Amino acid sequence: MAETVQCDQCGRRFQVATAVPGQPVKCVCGHVFRVGQAAAPVDFFSQELSANDNPLLAETPAQWAKATGAPPEIASQIEKRMAKKLTGNASFMMAITGGVVALMLVIGLVAYLLNR
Repeated sequence: MAETVQCDQCGRRFQVATAVPGQPVKCVCGHVFRVGQAAAPVDFFSQELSANDNPLLAETPAQWAKATGAPPEIASQIEKRMAKKLTGNASFMMAITGGVVALMLVIGLVAYLLNR
């Protein structure tokens, strides 16, 4: 008795002798598949996922909150914590730069006064 099967790759239908479930069959296109088994599991990496579906793909706290179902207040708190604070590091660097410039001016003035 013959059984009709369809190739997973090209979609061509053809008949094979009654086969044991799981037996490999080769299509004319060259694709080998197994008879009587469900299609291969979905490859999630080949599908495009959006930030609405996967919180790990979110680019902003608001997208993350939407994907996880978190309230918007949580997103605003995260944004506040992530905001860049320029006061600490920038002020320190400006103070160091100013100090170096002042020290160079004092050294130059002392050298000028000693060599007169």
